[in-house]
Amino acid sequence: MSARAAASNTQSLERVAELCAALSLNAVGDQFVTLADDAARHKHAFTDYLSALLEAEYAMRQERSRQMMLKLATLPTVKTLEELDYEAAPGLPKAKIQELSSLAFVERR
Repeated sequence: MSARAAASNTQSLERVAELCAALSLNAVGDQFVTLADDAARHKHAFTDYLSALLEAEYAMRQERSRQMMLKLATLPTVKTLEELDYEAAPGLPKAKIQELSSLAFVERR
């Protein structure tokens, strides 16, 4: 590859990366070079390359959506018996709760 062709290729790669950033195509921007090299090496059709790019973008967006939904769901935090505030529930028998948590009653059966 000549120096001029290499410079043109570099400019093209930079422009594609800029456009991906502007269009919020993060996965495409991250993977288009790697997937293009892989497609060329294995002689995949252009449509296979394009499909792989779009699948990567779709998967990234699905994962980001899933993460956001989990964050917005405000699911309750996991609580354990060790964190139980017995002073807030004065009628709660601490010794009985600790005995039950040991599951000793299961062994006695």
